[in-house]
Amino acid sequence: MRFFISVPCALFCLIALHGMAEEPVIVSSEPKGQVQKVQRVEVRGVKDGDDRRESTAAKTVILGADIVRYGDSSLADVLKRLPGISVRGVQGRGGEIRMRGLGSGYTQILLNGDRAPPGFSLDSLSPELIERIEIARVATADVSAQAIAGSINIILKKKIEMARRDLKLAVSDTDGQPALSLDGLFADQDGAFSYTVAAGLGQDKSHYLAKLEQLEFDGQGLLRLQRSTDKQDGSQNQRFNLAPRLMWALDGGDSLTWESLLRFQRSTGGSHESRQTVLGGLPPLVRNDSVLDADSSQIRSKLGWLHKLDSGAKLDIKLGVADHRSHAESRLDGFDMHAQPVLNRRITTDVLDQGVSLSGKYSNGYIEGHTFALGWDGEYSQRSEDNIQREITQTIPAHNLDESYWAKVSRLAVFAQDEWQISPLWSAYLGLRWEGIRSQSTAQDAFENSSDVLSPVLHTLWKLGEKDQLRFALSRTYKAPTTRDLTPRRVVANDNSATTPDTEGNPNLRPELAWGADLAFEHYLSEGGVLSASSYTRRIDNVILSELSETNGVWLSQRSNQGRAELFGVELEAKFNLRQYIAEAPALDVRANISANWSKLESVPGPDNRLDQQTPLSANFGIDYKTGALTTGGNFNFQSAATTRLSLTQTIKSPAKRLLDLYGLWKINPAVQLRISLANLLAEDHIAESYYADLNGQREQFTTSRTNRTARALLEIKL
Repeated sequence: MRFFISVPCALFCLIALHGMAEEPVIVSSEPKGQVQKVQRVEVRGVKDGDDRRESTAAKTVILGADIVRYGDSSLADVLKRLPGISVRGVQGRGGEIRMRGLGSGYTQILLNGDRAPPGFSLDSLSPELIERIEIARVATADVSAQAIAGSINIILKKKIEMARRDLKLAVSDTDGQPALSLDGLFADQDGAFSYTVAAGLGQDKSHYLAKLEQLEFDGQGLLRLQRSTDKQDGSQNQRFNLAPRLMWALDGGDSLTWESLLRFQRSTGGSHESRQTVLGGLPPLVRNDSVLDADSSQIRSKLGWLHKLDSGAKLDIKLGVADHRSHAESRLDGFDMHAQPVLNRRITTDVLDQGVSLSGKYSNGYIEGHTFALGWDGEYSQRSEDNIQREITQTIPAHNLDESYWAKVSRLAVFAQDEWQISPLWSAYLGLRWEGIRSQSTAQDAFENSSDVLSPVLHTLWKLGEKDQLRFALSRTYKAPTTRDLTPRRVVANDNSATTPDTEGNPNLRPELAWGADLAFEHYLSEGGVLSASSYTRRIDNVILSELSETNGVWLSQRSNQGRAELFGVELEAKFNLRQYIAEAPALDVRANISANWSKLESVPGPDNRLDQQTPLSANFGIDYKTGALTTGGNFNFQSAATTRLSLTQTIKSPAKRLLDLYGLWKINPAVQLRISLANLLAEDHIAESYYADLNGQREQFTTSRTNRTARALLEIKL
């Protein structure tokens, strides 16, 4: 019922906005000598709109110019401005990418069309390496259906239009901590052979301050514990990325492609924590210092062969390999109230992820009005982790651990899809995908888990006129439990409590299954502008939640399937040039979007029983203005606060986030331009809250993290 209420509301808002505007009259005040240049830039914008407009399966494509507009150093900062996407975590520090307010596996992250590997972080990729970003709010059969909230596909540089030699040098400062990066793009073609090589290296430093306050009350509401902890964290990171792509054009229209991504990163850092107890007993550690030294590498490579048949059909086969490994050494030294050593802990962790994949797609090219495809997608991966912990203690028990973890995951999917042009004004997409996953381990924490899901998908597009169109989609998607959630391995918390418990996996987890419906109305303007309104609903069964328990004073959190959840939401987007509506106005490009989300968990009592700490509201407003060789702009991003009830006894509160970013671009000459950006200008503190309450009392925890402004200069040179 909520779905059918929310859709008309969204459409009403859009129609009201459209009704206030007349057909745009384009008036240009530029000198005649500049007309050709302006027209060339505007045509590129229209192509982006056409990609979205003509596709039966709804998707939004973000091209390179919009990706690098603000000179961001992090991909998370790019994504936070896009419609329906939010970033969880402290401002300016990256974080989990969320569509429709949901993360934790509900949003699928793809890299060149493949699911991102375990341990992969989008923040490890420089925006300069990316050619485009594709946002799909509804699944398609040729991609994994593990996308209840939607998919974000990151496409690395691969298009070869002309010989290119581009260099980008960036320097930035965040609260006195410098960062330096150098990125390059090299592309050329020699007869049947062409190549693109994107590379980047960088180094940055960070320093963060936070304060944690803890309060405990007994069953009568009397304060029995008051404690505060001052935290300082610092790190230094070095990274190197290389993304080569080689392509050979063969006889008969065939082609051979080899593309890879190599990523290497080294991180060093440490933290200092100091606890002050105003009321109640002293903790075992009054002060502790920690040091971390970590290295990681990731190599992904794929060989593709495209074969064109005499009938006009195509066969596309890809073979891929992946290797991700990391080594980390950490040390923690704890002291009591007299500054005497209490704990000396050393942890060494080695992680290895390796995998191989084989996929194929047959596209039929001879049935009029149909684009039919069959295909398969198979993958085998294995993960091993060795964790060695040694402790020397004085007054507390020692925990010496030798833990080895090994697991393998096999995945196979087959699919069929047909995009049918029923009439010039009506098209439909029908897809069916079966996907099976088997996870198992024969190590110390042995388990085996198998599941399979059949996912039908329907998209349909009605063109209501030259500029208006209506979309509708039905889909079945799912979320598979992660290997870590399945492994019955206990992870011990440093300060075990109801708000910081130990964690342990559950090998009996089943995948979450969802049915969903999406409806959207789009009105297209000239110069690539668009007004759109959309709404969605999802019903999820077998929702995986954490259960908190206490045994002999030790708190444990374990995942389990717990009933059903319902989701629905509305999204509005507007993108246009102000001069389209007010002839005398400055030529401002305006971008605005707002996304509202609701969810309800049946197994958790209300109020605020939302799923996965869902972001209720996110919005952006941005403008760009160009005059001569100078382009300036800004964006205001807002995410509303959220109170989430996790269980009968647990509640957490995420704060509202407000971010203001500005940039300026000066085109010095056709080959050189300078981009200046200022990020997180408001620099608001991030205050997170958590609560636990039962008949024996209540525990409250407040974490205040200081955020910093960032200034960045980016020099771009075409050689």
